[in-house]
Amino acid sequence: MRALSGASLLLVLVCLVACSASPIERWQQSVERRVIDQGGGDFGVLRYAGIEGNRVDDIGRRAGLLEMFPSNRRDVHGVLLPPQQVRGQAWQPILVGVVRYTGMLDRFPLGRSRVEDIRLALTRVAGDSLDWVLSEADPQTLATYLGTQGDETSEFPRPRDAFAIEVSDDEVRVIERTSGASWRVRPDGTQRSSTDQ
Repeated sequence: MRALSGASLLLVLVCLVACSASPIERWQQSVERRVIDQGGGDFGVLRYAGIEGNRVDDIGRRAGLLEMFPSNRRDVHGVLLPPQQVRGQAWQPILVGVVRYTGMLDRFPLGRSRVEDIRLALTRVAGDSLDWVLSEADPQTLATYLGTQGDETSEFPRPRDAFAIEVSDDEVRVIERTSGASWRVRPDGTQRSSTDQ
């Protein structure tokens, strides 16, 4: 049996880390590279990374033979919200949705999309990296957001979405006004359910 070379071992380790990362973790890494490497610490660089307006997207790994016709993938869509001051520190809130696309033609009528998760992320520059605080998965809030979209086909963000942001001394809350869904996160890392008052 031959021993692995240093380069082969490194490749295996990189693959294990990259392949085991969740879609949101890969998205966070992508955002960090854009903000730190391309933007020099300026979150404004994200406005130009997405497809439209305040979207910050990361197209997921494709599991199809042709890049053009993937049969299954998860994309992460982020809605960049206005920066906020919490406890005297600047935080950048981003509402993050994981969308699974299935079918022969993603984002076309023959393909289907389903929102699997939506979370509120707070991030800030910390030297040559980003600090992150991410809300926990909340199936009840997701169901409120999806409402009549149902499980079969859904999208994030939707054209009709209207997001409002509230900031207190210890937390940031984002409300989607059409559905009434809300997400909360505290910069100290503790989470509150959207149903907690």
